[in-house]
Amino acid sequence: MKVNGVPNSDYEITSEGLKLSCPCPSDVEVITSGRLPTEPTTMSGTFELASYTITSEKWVGYNYIFEGTSCEEWEGDFEGSGLSFFRAVWFNQPDGPLRVQLRSDFEGTVMGKEGTLVIQLVGQKSPSAEWSGTWKIISGTGELANLNEQGTWEGPGFGDPGPDIWYSGKMRFDS
Repeated sequence: MKVNGVPNSDYEITSEGLKLSCPCPSDVEVITSGRLPTEPTTMSGTFELASYTITSEKWVGYNYIFEGTSCEEWEGDFEGSGLSFFRAVWFNQPDGPLRVQLRSDFEGTVMGKEGTLVIQLVGQKSPSAEWSGTWKIISGTGELANLNEQGTWEGPGFGDPGPDIWYSGKMRFDS
């Protein structure tokens, strides 16, 4: 293997960073700095929609468009609370699919590390099925500043007994 053009060189990723081994002359020093991304970890949990408020709504033909906020309580690998701003469109109401986009401002811990996150969730629901969609971390602060995550979510949504939404995905902390 070649690392930076040096034949017969090799590398190892450790908790301290990248270690190179190569047949370098003794007067050449190989320097690495910083920490590398952690290996992705599987994570999961639930969140409850504690409340929601519709802040605007309108009809465009048979399509119902509404916006609002919701308060969430997260459990599992995410522990804390969130305030979401959402926009939803119910196409061909009441028979068509409902699509939603949320931005959740989360405050709490993720696997023991504390901070805030902005999480984007996008999903849909047909009249005969539960909600489903994807989510992704947009940004973070504190110990969550370098958290990279994405995954899926699904569930019945607000009002049914039990958890409203189950989430799962992969996460890693980058340096």
